Amino acid sequence: MSNHSDPRIVRTRRLLLDALFDLLKTKDIKKINVQEIAKKATLNRATLYDHYKDKYDLFEHLLVDLFHQKITQRLSPFDKVCSEKFRHIVVASFEFLQEMNLGCTEREPKFKSLIESKTQEQLFKLIYQMMKNNCSKKPDSEIEIEAAVVSWSIFGVGLHWVRNHNSKSPDEYVQKVLALVAHINEDYFVPEENKIAEFA
Repeated sequence: MSNHSDPRIVRTRRLLLDALFDLLKTKDIKKINVQEIAKKATLNRATLYDHYKDKYDLFEHLLVDLFHQKITQRLSPFDKVCSEKFRHIVVASFEFLQEMNLGCTEREPKFKSLIESKTQEQLFKLIYQMMKNNCSKKPDSEIEIEAAVVSWSIFGVGLHWVRNHNSKSPDEYVQKVLALVAHINEDYFVPEENKIAEFA
């Protein structure tokens, strides 16, 4: 089994992820072949298959990478869980869905479905882990259900905004999500004592 912490493996995967990201700026995933990705990454085809099953497997890993980059950028000012931090998670999720261009009718259905499923999966994992870390006294089964409710609320409202109203400011939709899950979040996302800079 590969050692994912090996600097050489990390560097190789970073090259492949960055190569696919660059190619996706001008082409859909279905029009990109493995040889193009390998050439862009200055590697050979065999190296790509050493790390990923195929280009779609690489694409899934890229989606996860991009999602976590977006979340990290938004949450970097916060050192603990709080209500404002949760709000930034909602906004970051909306931004990610918009950047993935899910409102575009020309996107291949398979392509959209893959983006949607990976986004929701990662959103659930993020919310679940934050809830578990902040309220360890609750049973896992209860945290899991509440994380599912919260993550699906964010994802569902965000997707509705992207598909139907993304020319409008997302603020109204963000507030809808906050109101929908407020009763659950009281147990997890407590107000931060220190003054937080106003969200931009």
